[in-house]
Amino acid sequence: MNRLFAYALILMTMALCKSTLPSDLSSQLKKDASSRLIKIDSSAIIDSFKVMQVDTIGQRFGKIIDDTIYIRQLNSVRDELAHAKTRSRKDSIEYFQGEVDYMTGQIDSLTASIKTADTTYKWGIMAGCYYRVRKNTKQAHDSIYYFIQKSGEIVNSEMLDSFIVRSYRKLK
Repeated sequence: MNRLFAYALILMTMALCKSTLPSDLSSQLKKDASSRLIKIDSSAIIDSFKVMQVDTIGQRFGKIIDDTIYIRQLNSVRDELAHAKTRSRKDSIEYFQGEVDYMTGQIDSLTASIKTADTTYKWGIMAGCYYRVRKNTKQAHDSIYYFIQKSGEIVNSEMLDSFIVRSYRKLK
C-alpha cells in the first residue's frame, strides 16, 4: 500500500512539474520568435506557438552544438575572405586570413574536447517548437529548435533567424 501511494505521489509530482515548466518556457520562446519575425516584417505575427518537447542536453552534446555553430561561423569568415580576395582588398584579406587561422586552431581544440566531455553534466536544454505565422490572410506552419544553455543563453540565434525567414517566405 505504501509503495502504491509513493508511486502515485511521484507520478503526480512529475505531472505537475511538467505542466508548469512548458507554459512559462513557451511564452518566453514565443516572445523571442515574435521579436525575430518583427525584424523581418512588422505586419506579420505568430498566431500560435507550442513547445512540443523539452530535452536535457548533456555536456558532450552541448560541445557538439558549440562545435557545429563554430564551424558555421568559420565557413562564413572563409566566405568573407574569398569575397575580399576577389575584390583585392588587402586590409580585409589580412584581417579575415588572421581570423581563419585563429578559428581553425580553435576548431581543433573544440572537436578534441567533445571526446572528454562529461555525459552526466547538464549543459542546457533543447526545446522543439511548432508555430504558425500569419500575415493578412496567408499563414504558414513550421517548426523550430532552440538550444539554450544552463545560463539561459540561446546559442543558435543565427539558425533561428534563418528558420523565421524561411517561414516568412512561405507566406509569399
